[in-house]
Amino acid sequence: IERALKGGKIHPEEALAVLRYQLSTDLETDELVDEYERLVKEETLRRASRSWGVGGKPGEYELKEPMDAKVFVPESAMEGEARLLLGFHGMGDSVDNFFSGVLQGGWRELCKEHRIIFAVVGMSEGAQRYNKTDADNAAKLVAKLKQQYDVDGSRVYAIGFSNGAKWSNYTVLAHSDIFAASVAASLAWYDNYIPPKSGYKVAVLYRGDPEDPNFGPGRAYKAHEMLKEKGHD
Repeated sequence: IERALKGGKIHPEEALAVLRYQLSTDLETDELVDEYERLVKEETLRRASRSWGVGGKPGEYELKEPMDAKVFVPESAMEGEARLLLGFHGMGDSVDNFFSGVLQGGWRELCKEHRIIFAVVGMSEGAQRYNKTDADNAAKLVAKLKQQYDVDGSRVYAIGFSNGAKWSNYTVLAHSDIFAASVAASLAWYDNYIPPKSGYKVAVLYRGDPEDPNFGPGRAYKAHEMLKEKGHD
């Protein structure tokens, strides 16, 4: 503990918490040292991933830069280390409609409970579908929100529906140094795949309705086969 404190790796209060944890276990001395070093490493990484942003306010509001977007920030997110969730709507839908639908579907309460900042990403002007520019703009939006709010950088996620699901996956893979995971609902995903950045891994949860003739299990199996062919778990 003294070595960690002198090295500035951990706050004194956190060191005491770790010590109390160690004293409550039955681990041997060598195992205690290993466990302590693991906990210190985790805490150091957790602190490094925080954005420590300031200046943002709670509530719902619209953005025009770096793209049209709508944001919901619950009061609880102002407590610090908020999670960040970006949404991508389907073709023919709109930012306002997707934003309202997700929040009315139960996510408003979830955002409040789990300190989640939710933002829906708009398409490029005049576009009918998302594209690579939108994926890059989504990464810029994350950076902007991190400047304004204290975000846990290890818990930045994306969700999408239909065409939006395809591009939530693309965005997470293209910017795998920023995003941790994507949840993709009802999409055909095998034509815009790119590998994650070297040294990074992301999780993708793929969901398809069995009754959907266009994006049901058949498409899900094709996506699964495609990922296996490319060497993913």
